[in-house]
Amino acid sequence: MAYSPKAVANFILTQAFREGIPISPMKLQKLLYYTQGWHLAFTDTPIFNEQIECWPYGPVVSSVFHHFKLFGKDPIDRKATDVRPRKVDGRRVFRTVIPVLPDDLPSESREVLDAVWDSYKNLTAIKLSNMTHAADGPWREIYDRYSGSPPTGTDIPMELIARYFKAQLEEES
Repeated sequence: MAYSPKAVANFILTQAFREGIPISPMKLQKLLYYTQGWHLAFTDTPIFNEQIECWPYGPVVSSVFHHFKLFGKDPIDRKATDVRPRKVDGRRVFRTVIPVLPDDLPSESREVLDAVWDSYKNLTAIKLSNMTHAADGPWREIYDRYSGSPPTGTDIPMELIARYFKAQLEEES
């Protein structure tokens, strides 16, 4: 089962807040990319239910980008939220909720999340960004396909991400 990208972002932010590691919006985007890629490689399923887009400066999960863009280059200091409608006394009201991963998250998914965090948490946003721009990587393939000007909303196909990370896994074996 795939989860909300904001729930996965909140998992990352919880770890960061607990360990005192600053996470800028750019770093969060790259960590989401690696989380999705490695989850696809190990489980053949996505961890979150939104496509990763090919933006001019790297892979982006659009909903998370727009939620945190107000932080610019500064560290994020709060978790992602959603506003959800509900009926109270026949009226529609809205409440703010913090998306979280379920307590019964499959152990394999939890292992991937923990491993990605442990492997990448100390890398800078710039280092992570440079890694996502690898010549043989999914972002670069789509970016180059459009001669460096991918149209707004251009997805990096999930199959392409999965194939790349599975190949990385095979190289490590």
